[in-house]
Amino acid sequence: MTTYPLTLTLLTEDKITACAIAERLLEGGASCTAADENLKTVFHRATLSGFLSLVRTFLRVDPNAETAMSFLTQASWAAAFTPLASAVGLNDRAMFALLVAYGSKVTITEAMFDKSWDTRLNLTDNTHYKPPKGLGQWLKDTCMLVETSLSQTNDLALPLIELGADVNLALRNDYRNRSGTEEL
Repeated sequence: MTTYPLTLTLLTEDKITACAIAERLLEGGASCTAADENLKTVFHRATLSGFLSLVRTFLRVDPNAETAMSFLTQASWAAAFTPLASAVGLNDRAMFALLVAYGSKVTITEAMFDKSWDTRLNLTDNTHYKPPKGLGQWLKDTCMLVETSLSQTNDLALPLIELGADVNLALRNDYRNRSGTEEL
């Protein structure tokens, strides 16, 4: 596993110091878009950790933060999710509000999924199996925001819908349970 200096700020107990170090690293060329083999960016790790002030620092200082905010982590070939989906899944209302305030997308598109899928294919060693992307793959594999909220039984679904999240997409399990002959 790759560890980036910016990731180490997540381990700093003093939050003010962590943000100051992160700001200096970002000014020196580090980026919160640096990712591990599962495409989990430093930005996404900070979101998962609930480190609100560090995420705010990334958004304020790193010009690449917007890219990190809309990039899908692929924890496996069948699970892709954005930092906002992680905040929703954790019912982290403060992180949810921060990401939405900075323009996090509430609807995940096939283009967003494709960017992540293609990046993962390029990172995978040529000797390993690379599954072909199937019809509707993005719908089968992406953790949609409203579905995430409903599955965690939190009440963030309504704000997501009010912000424009697409509720007309079937649930992931619906796509997984369909036969391969049905057009998606």
